Amino acid sequence: MSPSLPHTFGDEASVPPPGSGLQAELIQDGATRAFLASFLQAGGTFSPLISLTSLESQGNCCVANNDIEEGKELFSIPREILFNTTTCELGNLCRQQERGTGSEGAAQEGGDEAKGDNDMSLDEPESQQTWRTEGSKRWEELTGWTPLILSLMWASVQISSSSSSNASSSKSSTNALWASYFSVMPTDFSHLPMFWPQQDLAELQGTSIPERIGKDEADEEYRANVIPFIKARPGIFFPGGDAYTEAQVDGELQKLYSLERFHIQGSRILSRSFHVKREGTKEVNEGRMVDMDESAEAGAGDSEDSDDEDDEEEKEDTGDISMVPMADMLNASYDSENARLFYTPTSLSMRAVCSIKRGEQILNTYGDPPNSDLLRRYGHVDLINGADEIELSAKLLVEGALKLQSNDQSTPLETRRQALTKRVEHCIANAGLEESYVLSYVFPPTPRGPLPSQIEALSDEDLSTAIEEGRCNFFEDEELQSLCRSLLMDDDEWCAKYEEKGKVPKGKMSLDVAELLRVSCDLREEMYPSATTSSQKGEAPASLNARNARVVREGEKQVLRENRQVLERWMAMQLQRKEVKASGGGKDGKKRKEKSSVSGSGNGNKRSGEEDAGKRRKR
Repeated sequence: MSPSLPHTFGDEASVPPPGSGLQAELIQDGATRAFLASFLQAGGTFSPLISLTSLESQGNCCVANNDIEEGKELFSIPREILFNTTTCELGNLCRQQERGTGSEGAAQEGGDEAKGDNDMSLDEPESQQTWRTEGSKRWEELTGWTPLILSLMWASVQISSSSSSNASSSKSSTNALWASYFSVMPTDFSHLPMFWPQQDLAELQGTSIPERIGKDEADEEYRANVIPFIKARPGIFFPGGDAYTEAQVDGELQKLYSLERFHIQGSRILSRSFHVKREGTKEVNEGRMVDMDESAEAGAGDSEDSDDEDDEEEKEDTGDISMVPMADMLNASYDSENARLFYTPTSLSMRAVCSIKRGEQILNTYGDPPNSDLLRRYGHVDLINGADEIELSAKLLVEGALKLQSNDQSTPLETRRQALTKRVEHCIANAGLEESYVLSYVFPPTPRGPLPSQIEALSDEDLSTAIEEGRCNFFEDEELQSLCRSLLMDDDEWCAKYEEKGKVPKGKMSLDVAELLRVSCDLREEMYPSATTSSQKGEAPASLNARNARVVREGEKQVLRENRQVLERWMAMQLQRKEVKASGGGKDGKKRKEKSSVSGSGNGNKRSGEEDAGKRRKR
């Protein structure tokens, strides 16, 4: 997806929405024309049915020159021009150097190939090499996106050096493509939250974005691993760097491989990379669709006790992350996708997945991410996004349970908080329950127009039908219900029935569970910043970042309010039925059995240490 310029929305929009036919003036760009020419020269194909261009408010994109039928190929990308850690030479150069300077006899294994025109060996006395090798990992020991980020930084330096010296290469067409490809990549990431000033970041309070940016972790990765790795290999990373002193290396490092450049390349991967399976895999052989890379926080394993097989699988997955020239020029918009990338034996093929009208923009969205992901990864939002979601954390449910116990003064508040937190830890350890739970729209809006909340207008029968259809996560997620029941039990029942037996309660909705969820929704909404003066008056926020943050917040709050409304309506229905039952009412004056609880619709499969926890919904 092309995040060159953030999308606009609302009154600021100067370009008609996707699908309406683009009437804005197309911007002619010399760099874009050069990229297309080098793409074709390197073996790519590009249909005359589309044009690669730029829009003033949306950056690089493709538009349809004529009506396009479903299934038509729009362009194809040969595998050899993908940019990843396999097609880039950096990994091989580093491995050759490591063989040449490794244990006794390893230099012979590397042979003359380890030297070539650019001698990677270190001829200085060992005492003078300490600053180079101290703390440096080997290439194979680097994890997550670090190898690909290093490859992008290194290739950028090589391209710059080659163009200044007019150097030739046997891979001239591919190198020319990468040079022109890098030239059309965005360099301004001020619209991404990672690069926002503190004042703008405050606008994201209450959303999940701040904790998912990962800037502190990226800074530490740069300091702990990237700097030592580069300093240990000056002959690879700097032209003529083998003869550099430590001071010279430090100076060049800050110019060519600075922390800012590290963040820029990481942001390019975050917003533009694809997870391209290797040739011979099932996905490739069957011609399946290619996925955008979803491992935004690729790196360490998910748990400390992951085995070697999991580690090897993860390493292979991150090695499959590729920059795909041309495919990432397309923009995205919620519920508007009209093209997807498919595998072929030797290339990747972008095809129309529905009919496209002349003048419409070519869009590939990949899973309709919520605005929180769009803003974090690409720096734009959709004004109307039916994929918006919000999380309720187990920690928040603990606070909700404490609020319901506010009249209990027999035990100090912090003591009760610690006890409930231990229950959460028990549920996670013994039944695999989640630390947070996702809520989505009950009735999602569409790009064709926002819908007012329908909850209040629903009849009791229609509301019950919506719940049975799984529209509201509160009634669908048995694990969430199980965790709520765990937090609501008195100490004696909890200890005797569950804690001592290593079990958790069965997931089931009840009035008590619903009340805990309702209170937790109130607490969740309080996490957002209070309304500013401008928003109270209906005025637009002052900056684009503030406007985007506001769209994210309002979408999440609308999801929260819809789900809370369903809870409140359901609770009122249950109380009314109880009153009818208590008064002996009902059809023909007969008492009717009314269910005061609704079980989730999970698959009922039991896991070790669990009575019955249904299928959970993950992000």
